[in-house]
Amino acid sequence: MVVGVGGRAVCVGVDDESLLERLRPWQIDFPTSLVDYGLELSPGQPDDVIRPLPRLAHGTCDLVRSHDQGALTQALFRILGSLQTEPKPGSVRLRLMPLIYEGRALLVPVDHGGRISARWYERRGITPVYSVTTVVDTTSLSVVIDPELGASSSDSIRYPLMGWWLPSGDPTAALTPGFAVAFAMAMVDRVDGSSLGDIAALVDRMPPALVPKALDHVLERYDAPRGERIRETVREQLKQTLTR
Repeated sequence: MVVGVGGRAVCVGVDDESLLERLRPWQIDFPTSLVDYGLELSPGQPDDVIRPLPRLAHGTCDLVRSHDQGALTQALFRILGSLQTEPKPGSVRLRLMPLIYEGRALLVPVDHGGRISARWYERRGITPVYSVTTVVDTTSLSVVIDPELGASSSDSIRYPLMGWWLPSGDPTAALTPGFAVAFAMAMVDRVDGSSLGDIAALVDRMPPALVPKALDHVLERYDAPRGERIRETVREQLKQTLTR
């Protein structure tokens, strides 16, 4: 099905008839053979002993696989909703996704946050908000969660921004302010005349970091003492294992 959202024609593939009906109000007659977003809630065959996890894909790449079908459905409609939501002055839309922990948001690259299992998040009390872009208010330093397609703009939710990560092949590289601005500009969705100023203001008020390799850095970014306790626990467990 092709839907018209925010002046764009978006091809959506789903394997649930009820979702097709939900998308019907936005359906348009537009020829295309490429699927922009695909939501597969029942992958595999009914008689498969081991069935793959439900998934949300963007083109040929998986955005996320999860047993939580509701979260995947929300993600699809949130992504579609974001296409018709323009950032307000002083805000910028970045190709990052939020991880919510104790009411605060950490922004991470989509391919980094999406590949971490839902159980890993659940065990640590982290709620991933699966999306391909996120609006950041550079004045209040807050993250704006887009409402789903069909919902009111007043349904958007804000969280205080606690940090944001940029992708890098070398997480130990020095991130100077100039390099941070240039790198962050590459993550801006729909660049306009105010984007550079917004990014510069954000970098100045809250400098970004490069994506670390270890997953426990997610909690460390929120709570340094807790992150250190986690690493101490791991080191102690390793020590006990080696001395047995």
